[in-house]
Amino acid sequence: MLRDNILAVIRAFAGQARILTIPVIFIEYTGSLDCALFLAQLLFHSDQAIAGGHSEKGWFPRGYKEWSVEIHLGEYEIRKAINQLKSMGILETRVKKHNGAPTVWFRLKEADFSESILEFLQNRNLRNHRMDSVETQDSFLVEENMREIVSKDNGAIPPVSEKSYSDFNDLARKAQEAFDYWRERLNHPDAKFTDDRRRKVVARLREGYTLEQIKRGIDGCAASSFHRGENDTHTLFDDLELICRSGSKLEGFIARANGNGGSKKHGSIQAPGREDRTKTPASSDNFAFNPKRVIGG
Repeated sequence: MLRDNILAVIRAFAGQARILTIPVIFIEYTGSLDCALFLAQLLFHSDQAIAGGHSEKGWFPRGYKEWSVEIHLGEYEIRKAINQLKSMGILETRVKKHNGAPTVWFRLKEADFSESILEFLQNRNLRNHRMDSVETQDSFLVEENMREIVSKDNGAIPPVSEKSYSDFNDLARKAQEAFDYWRERLNHPDAKFTDDRRRKVVARLREGYTLEQIKRGIDGCAASSFHRGENDTHTLFDDLELICRSGSKLEGFIARANGNGGSKKHGSIQAPGREDRTKTPASSDNFAFNPKRVIGG
C-alpha cells in the first residue's frame, strides 16, 4: 500500500545508532525540532525491538537518562515530546519492571502513525495544489519524491491519477469554504487555517459529512451561549477544530442548530449513513478545559 511504502522510505532515513538523523517531514509533521528528533529515534528503537524478537509487540524500555544521553535533550524536552506524540495518538507508554526496577516502556503505534503521516502528506499537498497550477503538479511533490526514491529499490507506488487531483482539489475547496464560513460566522477575522483545523475538517468530509452539515454545525456553535463565552471562565469554546473534532461532536453541534438536543425541524441534516443521533444531550459536548481563550487565532 502507498502508506506502507512511504513509511518504509521514511524509516530508511530515520534514526540510526550513534547518528541523529531527522527527516524534514517529521519537523513539519510535529511542528517541533525536538519532537521530530525524538520521533526519529523512537521509530529506530521500535524497529530494533521488533527485529530482535525480544520485545512484546514492539515495546522497549528506555529511561529518561538513556534518552538524554542518546539524543542530547533534557528531561523536560523529552517529556514534552512524549506528551505531544501521545496526544497525536501514535505513542503509548507503560511502567513495568526492567532489570528489577520500574521503567517506562514505549511503543510506537505504527498503524496509527502510518495513517496519520499519510493524511498529513495529503493535506500538505492540498495546500500546495491550491497555490500551484495543475500543469506543474507541484501539489504532489512529496509523493513524487517518494516515488522516485522507492523506484530505485524496485518499489511500487502507483501513479497519481487525474481523479486523485480532482478529489483532492474538491476537498481543499470545501475545507477552505468551511473555514471561511466559520471565520465570518463566529467573528474570527484574524484566524488562520492551521493544520489542526484543516485535518479535522478534511476528516469529516472524508467520512461523508457534507459541507452544508459542517456549516450547520458552525451555526449550532454560534447559537450556544456557553461555547460563545457565557460560562464561568468567560472562555470561548468555538474553534473550528473543536466543532469538527469527531463525527459525534459535529452531530452534537448540528443538533444545537436544529433546536436544543436534536428536535427535528424541516430541512434538518442527518449524519451520513447513520441513524438520527441528533438527540444526544447537550451535556455530551462538555469536555475538560483550561481557563484561557481556545481560538488562539
